[in-house]
Amino acid sequence: MIRGLIGYSIRILLESAIRNCDGFQVMEKDVEKILDWENTAPKQVEIPFKPARVLLQDFTGVPAVVDLACMRDAMNRLGGDSNKINPLVPVDLVIDHSVQVDVARSANAVQANMELEFQRNKERFGFLKWGSNAFNNMLVVPPGSGIVHQVNLEYLGRVVFNNGGMLYPDSVVGTDSHTTMIDGLGVAGWGVGGIEAEAAMLGQPMSMVLPGVVGFKLSGKLKNGVTATDLVLTVTQILRKHGVVGKFVEFYVHAFLIVKIISSIHCPGGFAVPKESQNKVADFTFHGKPAQIKHGDVVIAAITSCTNTSNPSVMLGAALVAKKACDLGLEVKPWIKTSLAPGSGVVKKYLDKSGLQPYLDQLGFNIVGYGCTTCIGNSGDLDESVSAAISENDIVAAAVLSGNRNFEGRVHPLTRANYLASPPLVVAYALAGTVDIDFDKQPLGTSKDGKEVYFRDIWPTNEEIADVVQSSVLPDMFRGTYESITKGNPMWNELSVPSSTLYSWDPNSTYIHEPPYFKNMTMSPPGPHPVLPTISHLLEAFTRIALLLNS
Repeated sequence: MIRGLIGYSIRILLESAIRNCDGFQVMEKDVEKILDWENTAPKQVEIPFKPARVLLQDFTGVPAVVDLACMRDAMNRLGGDSNKINPLVPVDLVIDHSVQVDVARSANAVQANMELEFQRNKERFGFLKWGSNAFNNMLVVPPGSGIVHQVNLEYLGRVVFNNGGMLYPDSVVGTDSHTTMIDGLGVAGWGVGGIEAEAAMLGQPMSMVLPGVVGFKLSGKLKNGVTATDLVLTVTQILRKHGVVGKFVEFYVHAFLIVKIISSIHCPGGFAVPKESQNKVADFTFHGKPAQIKHGDVVIAAITSCTNTSNPSVMLGAALVAKKACDLGLEVKPWIKTSLAPGSGVVKKYLDKSGLQPYLDQLGFNIVGYGCTTCIGNSGDLDESVSAAISENDIVAAAVLSGNRNFEGRVHPLTRANYLASPPLVVAYALAGTVDIDFDKQPLGTSKDGKEVYFRDIWPTNEEIADVVQSSVLPDMFRGTYESITKGNPMWNELSVPSSTLYSWDPNSTYIHEPPYFKNMTMSPPGPHPVLPTISHLLEAFTRIALLLNS
């Protein structure tokens, strides 16, 4: 008997357990545990879970493909059919972690950064391209296509699997914490370690603690000017206060209550500077012109990350901020490293359709590539003069990004104050040039006619954003982008890789080596090995030796 109400998330686990119940990997008692989840979840019981597919990016994907390649070698040495070694569930690998913002504020930035990316990663890319041809059930999305979680959201997510006429819910584990983005489509997904992902690839169930379920009721509508990013950060704060960890969170809506969430648009604060040096100003020369930098000044402003660039509302909102600023004659200081790295090519299409990309370009937010970039610390070097001014004067410089992590050292070694913001706010802070500002009371700058310009003068209304989203974000943009995504780009297509289904290991490689796991494997098990001495045995032996030496 099914007692009580079974939440959507638990039903996903239950369906998977019933479908995969074989009396070996998944037992009938595991199904019973999930059915009785209200009683078993608080007891931290473990259950097996077999996801429908696995999601990888290039950093975590290379070791997985290396292991598959060495399994093939072992199978071949033992006289078996090496082509039988393949992932048992669909594996999607998106190459997105390698592009770096070496070139910014340039119309040629995408091409220049991609050329450097291929120079640095030619061996890795060649290996992954070989793997995409050699293995069945594996899709590799070439570099320059987008960020894994946005591509997953817009293209890879099946929602419903059709496996030979059997329909079942899509579910996914990925080697990255932001795999949970796919949950927005009702697809159960979360991040796991590389070994867990590889085990799932090979058809093994994951052992996991049966999660509890937390309901989160949303009601009303957002206050004008509040973005989805603000809402998400607010929800996260609420969940943290309640200690929600290791749980499924299910959202539901009551449409008749009005709740307003206040957007945080003042100085983030939080960086500590001794009182005696708070007003320190460092003078330097930037490309032949005098410049100054002080504590809290912005040196990196990056619109980046799958979590934000997958939302057309905040992306077009940022573009509208740029347009209003340009119309008023505002500029971003030339030594601030500004960049725009969308998570998919769809973003460029709707920014072009809206006619707003030129305003972002005018403020220095040229597209620099389609990958993780600044969000994972691939922000590239600052100008040498800026770096020297920061280092020599011990300046607490700031980075503002629409990324996901902001601990010191994550974004750039020289930015000790790092703040997460929505894309429109990234543009606003770039214009202000500092995080030490109260947007309600202090102007961002001066207009071309000499008037002070405040935050409220450039911030678009929700209606303005909705109108441009409605007219600019079209279904054909997604279809057109993803019809040819696996065809790659000229640099990817020119990579020459062997056609053999066995990998040709390069003994001189400093990156990819054949693992030793299976090198001496035989068809006959080697039998038990002698028991190694325990630590206590070793300590006893060392004590006796010491006593002998002292005597």
